[in-house]
Amino acid sequence: IKDLPNPDLILPDPDATEPDSSDMKYLFKYETWKHKEFTRTYKDSAVVNFGDYREAAPAWIKDDTVILAEYWRLEMKKKRLLRIQAPDPQQGYADFYEDELQAMPPGGIGSAEREEDVPSVTQYLTNGVEILKRTPWAGKYIPFASCFGKRIYVDEGSGPKLRILSMTRLARDPYMAFCYAATVQIESLGGVPRATWVGYTGQFRGHEATWQKANHEPVAYLEANPRTEETGAELLPLPMRNNWDPPVGNMEIVKESLRRSIQAAMGQTPLPTSAQRRNEKSGVALKEISRAISQGSFHFNDHYDNMIRHIGVMIEDLLPKVYDTAQDVGVQKMEGSGSKAAIVRINDPDDPNSISTKGDYLVTVSTGPAVDSEREAGSDFADRLVDNIQPIAAVSGPQAAAAIIAKAVRLKNLGTIGDQLAAMVLQLDKEIPE
Repeated sequence: IKDLPNPDLILPDPDATEPDSSDMKYLFKYETWKHKEFTRTYKDSAVVNFGDYREAAPAWIKDDTVILAEYWRLEMKKKRLLRIQAPDPQQGYADFYEDELQAMPPGGIGSAEREEDVPSVTQYLTNGVEILKRTPWAGKYIPFASCFGKRIYVDEGSGPKLRILSMTRLARDPYMAFCYAATVQIESLGGVPRATWVGYTGQFRGHEATWQKANHEPVAYLEANPRTEETGAELLPLPMRNNWDPPVGNMEIVKESLRRSIQAAMGQTPLPTSAQRRNEKSGVALKEISRAISQGSFHFNDHYDNMIRHIGVMIEDLLPKVYDTAQDVGVQKMEGSGSKAAIVRINDPDDPNSISTKGDYLVTVSTGPAVDSEREAGSDFADRLVDNIQPIAAVSGPQAAAAIIAKAVRLKNLGTIGDQLAAMVLQLDKEIPE
């Protein structure tokens, strides 16, 4: 399973309607190759002199690169499906395709048949001029899964057309307005005059150092010339402080309004939750905040779960075709809130514990709390148990209370020390190492 960081290299079927693209009929995946790399890898290609084909396929063949495309196509083929009844009616029946049934099972009886459409997937590798390779795919799904955002159909006069909206698409306009308000605020701050004092020409003569120091150091007093050569005997007023206060507060109000518009456009509530008002940072509080935020953008989470499920469906479809013999395979088994590596036997008729990969299995997707939130909840639950241990001991007895305390210690996830403390409480280990 690999991710595709650049979605522009993928061109899926535009007629597919599912967010995970599980119903697409074809798909293109593009790659850019150097001419030398292409000729070294595909020596039998008809394209040897790229200059001859540059005009025939200008979108594919460039001066020093050539585009290779994987063209995946799903086609429906007719097959006869046979229902075979076992000799013993209690053993039920089984369905086989005619081309898969080498011979009638011993004692089997054909009870019904019908034609049905069976999907067949093929990968074609092309350089825009020729088909370089044709590879039949073992599965019945094109092995790509997507996770689109909001999908809406808009009628622009020529019929409804699909539009895919990201989480930030509707927030572009309020975000541009927010950036404009921030720019105006910075420009206003930049317009604040740096000259703190204003006076007549020559009024500061002889006192320049003191006035410059007054901008950044406390000065006991300042002096200015009451007369200058330019003004003659006229008595001048004292220098004035050049004050200008930009309306930063009003601009902050505008920015806050635009920030809430951005959140509303993204489906997030701009109002703080009770946990945010209390400035809580616990795992449970963060989970509540995250749940409140995700309500307005639930379709993203839903499409993400659909993508994971479709990947599981494709893997389930490929399992009996890849793991088709008796063998040992490594798996991850769920244990509590984590998983554990294990080796299991598959497709072995002589092993009663063997797991068969044949047949169809349902694929479901479930989501659980994050590890940190789950650990935080377990720790809080352990604290409540210990706080109420006396009523528990009065009802259930001291042994049950000791077992509960030991469990509470293990819920704290203290590692080896926690296990030793739990053993001391239960008095299971008489020799506790220091």
